Amino acid sequence: MVKKVIRFIVLIIGLSLVAYSGYHLFKIYSDYNTSDKTYEKLQDEYAVDDSMMTAVKHSRRGMMI
Repeated sequence: MVKKVIRFIVLIIGLSLVAYSGYHLFKIYSDYNTSDKTYEKLQDEYAVDDSMMTAVKHSRRGMMI
């Protein structure tokens, strides 16, 4: 009888740890996914394409002469 109670308590503790860890892994993944979307949005909004940058440099050189 005592062994069954101890096993049950250990089982409950183990399941609690798995649930707690799973929640934190989900939270980390969710934060990572949100950050990834934010970085993509910022990149689309503020990043300059290399081909456009090359064209701007060439046009500036032409204006300086």
